[in-house]
Amino acid sequence: MDNTLALQLFSLFRFVAAFLSGVMLVKMGWLPDQVEQYELLLLVFGMFSFFWVSGTQNAFLSLVTKLPEQQQRTFFKVALSFICFVSLIAALLLYGFAGRLYPAFSGQWSFLLAFYLLLNVPSLYLHIKFLIENRPKAIFWFGVINFSVQLFAVLLPLFWGLGVLAVLQALLFLAAVRFLYYLYLVGFSITFSNRIKVFIKKWYVLSIPLSLHILLGVSPEYVDAFLIEWFQEEEGAYAIYKYGARELPLLISFIASISTAALPILVKRQEEGLDLLKSKTNRLAHILFPLSIILVFISTYLFELAYDEVYRDSALIFNIYLLILLSRIPMPHTIITARQDNYFLLFVAVLEFVANVGLSLLLLPVYGLAGIAMGTVLANFIQKFFLILFVRIRYDIRLGQYISLRPWLGYSFILLLSFFLYYMYLS
Repeated sequence: MDNTLALQLFSLFRFVAAFLSGVMLVKMGWLPDQVEQYELLLLVFGMFSFFWVSGTQNAFLSLVTKLPEQQQRTFFKVALSFICFVSLIAALLLYGFAGRLYPAFSGQWSFLLAFYLLLNVPSLYLHIKFLIENRPKAIFWFGVINFSVQLFAVLLPLFWGLGVLAVLQALLFLAAVRFLYYLYLVGFSITFSNRIKVFIKKWYVLSIPLSLHILLGVSPEYVDAFLIEWFQEEEGAYAIYKYGARELPLLISFIASISTAALPILVKRQEEGLDLLKSKTNRLAHILFPLSIILVFISTYLFELAYDEVYRDSALIFNIYLLILLSRIPMPHTIITARQDNYFLLFVAVLEFVANVGLSLLLLPVYGLAGIAMGTVLANFIQKFFLILFVRIRYDIRLGQYISLRPWLGYSFILLLSFFLYYMYLS
């Protein structure tokens, strides 16, 4: 087992836990408005944490990888204090604004969710610690135990007939346990020497554009939620959209795992890193493209089986999102991150955000919920085109150096044809 496989399995466990949680919410009798409330809670948590957590993780990897082992341990201890400080700011912002974004989450809801963010975020760096220490088995077993317990924390209140509030309280307790475990493994330090101050400053400077890039990159999820709230009056419409608006299961996680594993290598040995990207994405394409093509034709049946007939319309949304696979296989953003040209990532993310809002508003009146999904997919294609172009012009790195072109082009054509046949005859 290497780090790439361990991170992919880690992502698999996370996906399975989230997927089974959603299925059980429906199967245990929760109505669409209750499911929607639970999903919106997760959305608000991600809105105030995901982007800067991912940004600081990637910036940390690009800096710490080059350092001696002893310095890595020191910086991890100091990093915890920095992470806790930023988490506190994010938690206070969530507490102040969650109720304004969604009035149902005011008062007790905002407090519990903010407290959950404060305790949960530090543990999101545990697998990064294991990655830097080259401990793939630790990543694997942490994923097995962590996400199994997380699934149990959601299911136990359901079996007792409790509601969304009880599920949030169970997740909060689990977050406290994970925080103590992280503190036990890493330790804590607030002593800042000049060397540490320089490191923190550089980490901070690199994290800002990366975090903003990721925020704008995941903004389609938040934009879509607001558009549905504003323009769709049907009760539970967000839940129907949310369960369909998922990329191919594990796609984004597997791609992120390859990117995370390749990043330290690209920093030190570019050609080896490019070869790793090419071989790993090629292997992934041979699995995910055929799977996507099959799913296009059977998705309607699967959604009715896994959830309920109420969620049949989610299948069309899901099939549109399957097309994102075409643009996920090339990974120029990893090369740009390794070169620390993070501000171009931010520029392209702004471009994607504007394109997503504009296209979604344009297509929404014609295609409804499907139009929002189309806008998201098309905006993603635009973003990836400019990243590929930048890598070619700035670094003189051709697309064929980090993906296998022929399989990618052939699979892309077949997937597009499959979607066309589904849309014309089966939707």
